[in-house]
Amino acid sequence: MKCKSICLLLLSCLFMLPGAENQAQILVRALEHPRFWSQIHAAEYLIELQLAPAAVQSFLQRQQALEQVPIQRIGIWRVRALQARQYQDQAGYDKLIAQLKAAAFAPETPGDRIHAVETLFKLQYKCSAIEQKLLRKFISRSDSPAALQIYAAALLGLVDDQAFFKLNELLEQHQNHKVYSSVLLYVLSQYRELPPELLAQLQKLRYKFPKAEHRTTAAVILLAHRQLVWAKADVKLHENHRESLLAAYKFIGDRKVYRKLLQQMQNSEDIEAKMFAEYFILKNLKE
Repeated sequence: MKCKSICLLLLSCLFMLPGAENQAQILVRALEHPRFWSQIHAAEYLIELQLAPAAVQSFLQRQQALEQVPIQRIGIWRVRALQARQYQDQAGYDKLIAQLKAAAFAPETPGDRIHAVETLFKLQYKCSAIEQKLLRKFISRSDSPAALQIYAAALLGLVDDQAFFKLNELLEQHQNHKVYSSVLLYVLSQYRELPPELLAQLQKLRYKFPKAEHRTTAAVILLAHRQLVWAKADVKLHENHRESLLAAYKFIGDRKVYRKLLQQMQNSEDIEAKMFAEYFILKNLKE
């Protein structure tokens, strides 16, 4: 505990943080970024960190009209749901979950079904038996988009271990697709536990992913599940890659390595990298 306190003190000194509220201004300013999903990610970070609630509320008020716009409404509902959960507003949270479910399981095919299923997964929603049946239909239909199959299997996996067989199959099928392999690696990183068969598949495929960053992400998942040790992981760290930063922080003993990656992200022109760097600092200072 003493070593961790010293480490956090060094982080604070290194980045000259005058206070969490002040440091959060990068995230607060991102609430007005031209890219909509960066606004959403900034709001999510602030809610998790329990910082700048007035700024988040102002953002939601400004974006109220988007609750009638497909796709964007899902992002706004996600932020509202996180906010309701933070304030223990069960009635408000349940209402938002109902809206998300209506979009996810609508009889017709709404344009934001994939986003709704993804958000339910991110909120770790446990589906009912009827909803699980619908998810299986999304997964099995030949005309289902790959992203819908992936997120439907991921959501189903929160309540049914059999869904991991489908995720395993999808991992094999989409290993060479830059987008779908990225989505699959993201959903796998969200589980506390993964079955041995899926971890073995990830071990087999981790050198085959088309992007170097994906190969690193696969290794980080295996490290987190104790299927690799750092000395034998053969991990290459990449600038502006959050999993590289997390790997350096969790598995490398040399603080210079992750501080370098952190500084690169702070100085990046990529708003997502810059935001994650600030989130990372604030999260570790709060713990």
